[in-house]
Amino acid sequence: VSYPQGDVDKAIEKVTNIIAPELIGRNADEQEEIDALLHEIDGTTDFSKIGGNTAYAVSLATAEAAATSYGMPL
Repeated sequence: VSYPQGDVDKAIEKVTNIIAPELIGRNADEQEEIDALLHEIDGTTDFSKIGGNTAYAVSLATAEAAATSYGMPL
């Protein structure tokens, strides 16, 4: 499922209100743990609650943050 029921604005709302609070204070080096957390937050096998695009964007942002912290390109 690309987006949660609703639209892009609903996806942004979920990142702001549900996902971001769970990520604050976590280390971007922990990519696998963060990806697992996204699955846990969603609670479905197809990301139908937070949306696949939302999960992908958060995962990619995590990878970019980790790469940047090491001065490396992604």
